[in-house]
Amino acid sequence: MKNFIITVMTLMCLMACSNDDNDQKQPINPEQPKAVELNDTTLTFYLFADTCTVDIGSEKDWWIEEIATEKKVIKLTYEEKQTMMEGGAYEAQCQWVNVKRNGKKIQIAIDNSDCIERTFRITLATYDTTATITGIQKDMPTGSWDDNIGLSTKTVTLNGAGDPATVTTEGKHWWITTIEVDGETLYNSYYDNTENRNMYQTGKFNKKCDWLNVSVDDWTLNISADMNYGAGRTFKIHLQAGDYHDCIDGTQEELMTGGGTPINLKPKQVTIPAEGGTQTCTTDKDIAWIIHCTYINDNIYYATLDEKENCADTGKFEKTYEWLTVKRDGENLYVTAQPNNTGKERTFKVVITAGDAGDTLYGTQPAQ
Repeated sequence: MKNFIITVMTLMCLMACSNDDNDQKQPINPEQPKAVELNDTTLTFYLFADTCTVDIGSEKDWWIEEIATEKKVIKLTYEEKQTMMEGGAYEAQCQWVNVKRNGKKIQIAIDNSDCIERTFRITLATYDTTATITGIQKDMPTGSWDDNIGLSTKTVTLNGAGDPATVTTEGKHWWITTIEVDGETLYNSYYDNTENRNMYQTGKFNKKCDWLNVSVDDWTLNISADMNYGAGRTFKIHLQAGDYHDCIDGTQEELMTGGGTPINLKPKQVTIPAEGGTQTCTTDKDIAWIIHCTYINDNIYYATLDEKENCADTGKFEKTYEWLTVKRDGENLYVTAQPNNTGKERTFKVVITAGDAGDTLYGTQPAQ
């Protein structure tokens, strides 16, 4: 009988607890909050994208106050905090960090590293306490081997016209791991399924990242850029050989256009028929302009110094790049394309300069 009474009392207690938890109409009193334990937490991530989950231990009575990286802060609204306090979901992207709150857990996903150490911070709160989740993504490891790449220089400055610079190496069988342009990683060898991934065997590489062109032939780096009409810009090229890592830090100066006489190229955009043909552009008379470079799709071809000097002296230039012939005769610029049987549209650009001034012809050719 005694055991029976104890069992009945236990069941009544359990039912009472269950009813309290499921009473959805009971208001939450800020002065008497439910106990939610928040703890400061540090998470460490490495080079590649990754995901981590933090278990808070309770679905309700806590919220995310703010999410911050070095360059951005997301402060949550009262409505968003109220939703989470009641157990609701939340998700936000703060630069390279994605934060997802679901139930009693927070899932944190980070993007691939920019090869420099960076941090984020997630501030959690209840009515009477706060805690911080601090995340650190490590930079590119330095490796333990001695220098087996042997860069001829680790800093490169390109002029505003983007003329190419050459970097040689003493060693071979290295490869490019990442390319960073204006602080953003635009190439990562880990995700590259092209022949570029075999450069540690071939010594060949070719990639255009926004305005930056990087190519390697027989372990010699050639770096060039589009003409820069804006402010100075930056790039980084990370290399690896075995367990040794190195980096080329680069800048491109602004193209100074203040003192040049306008070339007044007309038209500045042309379309050549799919079956091929020639388009003619005009410039102002008595302007000693030269053909600086030609883009064929994503490939760039610079005129040589001799070709530029001859173009300036004689007013004549003619050269064929892949399927496009570029010609200057006096004040006229001619572009001639062969028939396009590739099945897709082709594009080109011809950049001409005169002292500090520049102009660009943009062209397309549809497929037959």
